[in-house]
Amino acid sequence: MSEGVKKISSETINKYELITTLKLHTDDIEKWCKFYNNIINVYNNKDITLILFSDDISGDNVKNVDKNIFVIRSYNWKIVNKILECELINI
Repeated sequence: MSEGVKKISSETINKYELITTLKLHTDDIEKWCKFYNNIINVYNNKDITLILFSDDISGDNVKNVDKNIFVIRSYNWKIVNKILECELINI
């Protein structure tokens, strides 16, 4: 390797990957918010709830993105039932 080329440390690469992942996640949330707004406008119904599943959320945490938009851990149906205030799936 020539003196003019420096090796990028794995720590720098890991930070970049984390920032990129968070940015992609934020962009995805914005797209889902636009989708949600389109749906409530088409059906003229503001009571529609959008629940997004993500492995980025840990345990029983719920991220409330907007009034009726939630991000929860993948396959956590107990939280889905709480959000919808019904027994959608009996666990």
